[in-house]
Amino acid sequence: MERLKFYHIDDDYIKYLYQFDIRVPFNKNNRRPYIGIILEINNITYFAPMFSPKQQHSKYKSNATYIKIGKDMGMIKLNNMIPVNKENLKYIDINKIEDKKYRNLLIQQNNFIQINTDKIRKMANKLYKFVTVDKKEFFVNISCNFKMLEEKCKSYKKR
Repeated sequence: MERLKFYHIDDDYIKYLYQFDIRVPFNKNNRRPYIGIILEINNITYFAPMFSPKQQHSKYKSNATYIKIGKDMGMIKLNNMIPVNKENLKYIDINKIEDKKYRNLLIQQNNFIQINTDKIRKMANKLYKFVTVDKKEFFVNISCNFKMLEEKCKSYKKR
């Protein structure tokens, strides 16, 4: 299996998807790129966004909608994952990030992600099934509309 890597996603693509599903998260502060990992689910490429560490995350426990990265290194929001075309992604080389503190955080996050790759993939597939096949109301209500976004992804044309 291929290692999970960090990617930045095109802001125009995020805006495009958001007009169809308001659960698609924006890159709210433009100081740092919107970073996530790529997963293959049902033969479709998905971008699972990562969220920076926040005080309230310390109370959370990983579940089918998100995975905490270590004790206090942020989280991967599986319920906010979106289908993507490869041309909407830009690989992030952690070693080229100039902000040393931020680079160190990404290195620690990456270490956790590499150790837990199988778990992350299994959880993402499980959530996808809960939303698209089982249609479990709780998960449908808090997750992006994966099937509809897959169709919108196919019809997206870079502007």
